[in-house]
Amino acid sequence: MMRRMKVFTRATAVIAVDAILSLTVAAATPPPGTPQLAGTRIALQAKPSTGLWMGTFHVVLEQTPLLEVRNAVGVGAVSNQGEAGEGISWLCYTNLSSSFPERIWISTHREMGGPEQRVMGVTAQLLGENLANPDCPALPRALTPLRIDNGLWLNVTAPEVATTLHTAIGAGREWQQFSYSGKVRGSGKCGADGFDLQNGLAVKLRAGRVTFLQVNQVTSC
Repeated sequence: MMRRMKVFTRATAVIAVDAILSLTVAAATPPPGTPQLAGTRIALQAKPSTGLWMGTFHVVLEQTPLLEVRNAVGVGAVSNQGEAGEGISWLCYTNLSSSFPERIWISTHREMGGPEQRVMGVTAQLLGENLANPDCPALPRALTPLRIDNGLWLNVTAPEVATTLHTAIGAGREWQQFSYSGKVRGSGKCGADGFDLQNGLAVKLRAGRVTFLQVNQVTSC
């Protein structure tokens, strides 16, 4: 069965992606943003990622509802930030089962995610001294290990990123950002070419390894 797709303007799509990537308003441990680095995005021929594996549970961008993730994990609460039309919602967890503690946010834009609040983004970062807290409870071991569906995750090396994405990466850059733009066949409301699909991946490198990772996807007119 083809999933229902809501029609949005390109301007609304840009606002939604920015809301997911760049929220910095103080809240209950909101997902951190990424810098807006002009001219540094590397265009790819395929999506860098379409979802997240949590052990054997698969979160698919723009398909899996946020509450389905919460029910699978069994702990945590959905947090909200911003006005209804432009706000975001997210789940936050702390993975203490990896070699280095990790924090993960699974998020959606409250309008673009539709009434089902389908997941639109995943953010993860290595932690220092910060461990689990009430906002970001410990992730059950059964929901680990974590990885995006191309196999990349925190603490992988820069050459692994390049090999997985089949592209060179920017030499000497702390932030590496990758994007894919394509078309999705629609109902005709967006014209003969269908819906615009934008899929992105951002990683932060330190000492040659990924310490921060973010994926997102939005489909719009």
